[in-house]
Amino acid sequence: MNDMVTDHCKRKGILVNNCMDATKSTFRSGAVVREGQVEIAVGTGGKRPGLAKYIISRIQSVLPDQLSQMTNYYDGLRIEAREKFDLSQDREKYIKEKFKTYTDSVKGNDHEN
Repeated sequence: MNDMVTDHCKRKGILVNNCMDATKSTFRSGAVVREGQVEIAVGTGGKRPGLAKYIISRIQSVLPDQLSQMTNYYDGLRIEAREKFDLSQDREKYIKEKFKTYTDSVKGNDHEN
């Protein structure tokens, strides 16, 4: 059945991931952690899924509890920067400085030191 679906998708130009035989796939999907609007993916070429899951679990263990709040704050900074500055490098500098100040003040970031 996997081969039949894989062949059909390939003929139609549809990306397909054959989980039984990665060599027949037209793409591979890594291990993914999703926290709100943040996604982090780890891939090992389809050969070491256990390792990818381990790495994802380690990443999850160090993500701050306030990640959703951080995302919202960052989005607000982008809006502010667009309103205040015409040049992209000025917007980038503003966002970087403000976001660093914010993250330094947020508890739960001890793992970054």
